[in-house]
Order: sequence, then C-alpha cells, then structure tokens
Amino acid sequence: MATTAPDEQLYTFRIPAIRRSIEHLAGMRTHEQLPGYLALLHGGVAQGRVDLDASYIATFYRTYLAIDGLPDQKPYLQPFRSRGTGITTSNKNTSGSYSGASIREGRPLSHVLEVVKSNNTRSGVAYRLKLGHATAVLSEMLVGNKIPAVALSAFFFRDHALSMGSPEPSQVVEALRSWLHIDAGRGAGDEVFDTIFRDDSAEYAPTDFERYEG
Repeated sequence: MATTAPDEQLYTFRIPAIRRSIEHLAGMRTHEQLPGYLALLHGGVAQGRVDLDASYIATFYRTYLAIDGLPDQKPYLQPFRSRGTGITTSNKNTSGSYSGASIREGRPLSHVLEVVKSNNTRSGVAYRLKLGHATAVLSEMLVGNKIPAVALSAFFFRDHALSMGSPEPSQVVEALRSWLHIDAGRGAGDEVFDTIFRDDSAEYAPTDFERYEG
C-alpha cells in the first residue's frame, strides 16, 4: 500500500473521515463474518485455486481490524453486526469463527464458501468460494445493502498510506478493487464489485485526505 509510481504521492485518510466512515459502516446491518470473506478476496481465492485457511483470516484480522488499547481478549474493532447496529469489539478466536461448525448448512457462510482438504496449508484444509458467492454475500451477509466502497477503505486503510496521483475519492475505489483482486477486467471482478459494493466517492472530498510524510 506504500509503493508509489513516479507521478504519484502517498495519502492517508484524515481522522474525521475515518470516524465518519466507521460510524457509517456500523449503522448498517451486515454480518460479523464479512471480514473473513473480504480476507479471502484479498488473498486471491476468487481468482484461482489459492489455498488459504483460518490462519490467513486471523492474520488479516490482526493487520486490518486490530486496535491498540483494546483488551487482549477482544482486540478487534467490529463495525459489522448481524443483530443490530453500532460499533463493538470481537474476540481473538477468529479461527473458531470460521471453523467447520460455523460453516455448517443453514449458516450464512455455508452459502458463500466451503472447506476442502488441502496439502498446502498447516491445518490440512482450505476455503473455496462457491459459485455465485457475491450474490450470496449480498443476501446472507449484507441483507441486500451494498457496502460503501470508500467507507470500507477508510476503515481498512486507516493505518496505511494510499498511492494516488491526487487525493481523489474515486481513486480510492480503484485502489480497493485492486486490493481485493476484483478490479475491472480481472475475471469476474466487475460482477463481484457491482453485486456487493456501491461507489460512495461522491460522499467524500479531497480534503478528507492528507499527504503522508513518513
């Protein structure tokens, strides 16, 4: 996230924009396990037979959801909630949240992914996204509400610098798509993005960013 082209600079979201974005996400009814799905997109599972298990999702949580100062037993900020809205925290046992028991028939994740045997992971299993996974996410994990792309970016990238030619919110949408391997022209990238995300760049301004000086 910190590599720049010769004609680009590094920018970060300003704190007020981050707070506003998190509050926006927390005001939506979504699902606690949505980050796991996004982690698998980030890992490239939708684009090929990449073998990732719960340890990859746990690393994703530590990198993008952990907040300094939270209790050791609940270290993750959680604006994604299925039983109401608002910001809460989640416990450190992410592996349990994505275990086979959590993916059994009838649970939201069972419509989105499955567990297969693998010789390429320490656990001996890996996740596969099901055909039509984006549509299943929209109905089972988003209750029909598309994710605001820039708001999600502000949450996940709050501690990371973005390389942009200028601080334009629309460029953040493209950065998010690339980060999730659902950019335009890549496999089913357009289909996945159009199904579960909405472009909310008009709700942000260049003043929501500042130059990153390192």
